[in-house]
Parts: sequence; structure tokens; C-alpha cells
Amino acid sequence: MPPKPPVISAVKAVLAVGEQPVAPPYDVDVSRPSVRVGQEFTFDVTDYGPPEIWDTLPTVSIDGVPVPFESEEHPVSDKPGPRILHCRATLPEGVGEGRMVARLSVVSSEPFYIDVANRGLVAYLYDVPEGSGLGKLPDLGPLTCFKVRKDRAINFEDTADFDLPFPAETFIIEWLGGLIIEEEGDYEFTCRSDDGMKLWLDDNVVLDADKLQAPAENRAAVHLVPGVYRFRMQFFENTQHEVCVLEWRATRGEGEALEELIPRQVIPAKAFSLDVHPPLPNKTSTGKRTDGS
Repeated sequence: MPPKPPVISAVKAVLAVGEQPVAPPYDVDVSRPSVRVGQEFTFDVTDYGPPEIWDTLPTVSIDGVPVPFESEEHPVSDKPGPRILHCRATLPEGVGEGRMVARLSVVSSEPFYIDVANRGLVAYLYDVPEGSGLGKLPDLGPLTCFKVRKDRAINFEDTADFDLPFPAETFIIEWLGGLIIEEEGDYEFTCRSDDGMKLWLDDNVVLDADKLQAPAENRAAVHLVPGVYRFRMQFFENTQHEVCVLEWRATRGEGEALEELIPRQVIPAKAFSLDVHPPLPNKTSTGKRTDGS
């Protein structure tokens, strides 16, 4: 029989003496401990043995990225029972979703999810009263925001993916954050949506499909150099066929020298920074429609 899988627990960010956790601009998911890329954190791994495999430590990864850690070693007892490793590590670059897994021998733990605090996007959700109708994006400034949450990517294939706190009829979502570009190249952005959307990088319009449409792809290309660009995207749905998926592809060179840097894929959470972003609106979750009702 294979050994019982290990269990990850008690994940906690390490704060300096007197330091207080930074309040995020979105509603906190209390089920996910919050840790920033580059921040130290602690966690426990319960290892059920058998003792004959305890001459090695488990390996730990987050989103497939190995996480080196130090652990307090405890003497192995002759009595049956698990050992608990108290571990300390630094959250590495290249993570975004926060899926943490420990592996020992041939078995892996169930995923333990953390909130990678400085990755992802702040999402502002607006519930437009039924019957109002939308033909294009309105000015969001005066509108009441129903909910402020964190989205790790713009990858919504259907109503269930949107996980809306109100009926999926007529609504608007605005996403704000930063887009991390690691290599210079020609970046093609493709958004499949129903209905309209608009995308800005550093206040420059990159993709504009601000119109009523059945599910359709709109794309645009722009040359980008390494850095973090202020990212803003708005999307509206005017009943039926809720979908909004943002993908990218990056290449460098031309003709026979063309090199693919990033194959076409949904932009992952690790590419969205919350350390850089456009000005965030002074809005919080109200549970009310855009007209305040």
C-alpha cells in the first residue's frame, strides 16, 4: 500500500515586529491565507510515514514552482503516529493561483490554496437593473458597485464561471491591476466576449470592442518591452451567452527568424500584478444595483 498523503496546514505570513497586515482593496476570501510574492511564511506538513521513509523530507511546490524550505526536525519516535514538520519559506516568483502541494514518496497532498496577495486583478462588479439594457459601456464613476472581489484571471466561459452574487442578466465588470511583461516582443491580445469590452495598457487603448455582439473574438497586437504596465479592462453583458476570456500570444522576429515566446493561452494569474495598477475607485461592496436600489 502507498503511504498516506501528507497534509498542509497552518499557513501564515511572517510579519515584522509591529507590522500590520495590509488591508486589500477587495473582499477577503477568509478560506485562503494571504502571502505576497517575496514574503516569508510558515506552514506545517503532517507526514504520516511510515517511519522508514522519514530519512527524506517532502517536496513542496506552489503552482508547480518548487518552494525550498527549512524545517524543524523532530526526533522520530518508536510510537506509531505522524510527524509534524514546522516549515519556513519565501514565496517565490512565478506563482499566481496559489495552489500549494506537498509530495512525499509516491503520494501528494490535497491542494492547499493561498491568496498570492500581489498577483491577480481587483474586480468591480456592477448589477444593472433589469430592463435598463446596455448597448455600450457607460461611465462607471457615478454607478454603485455591487461587489469588489479578486479575480486571478479573465477566464469566464459561462455563467457558472462568473460566479456572480446577483442574477446573470445585465451587468458590468471592471478589472484593474498591472500586466507583467518579462520579454520584449510582439504581443497579440485576443478577447472572446459576449457582449462588449475595452482594454487599456498604461492608459492607451489596446483593444476596443465596445458594442453589442454574439460571442466573438476581437484581437489586437502591440509591441511591449519588459516592465509592469497599468492594466484596465471593462466588460458588459446585455443578457444571454455570458462569456469573457482574455488570451495572449507573444512572438519575436519575422519570417524564418520568428520565435514564439508565449503560445496562445489565457493570461495566467502570475502575469497580473497588484503592486502596480491604475488609480482604484473609492468603492466597496454594497450589495446594491448600479442605481443604488
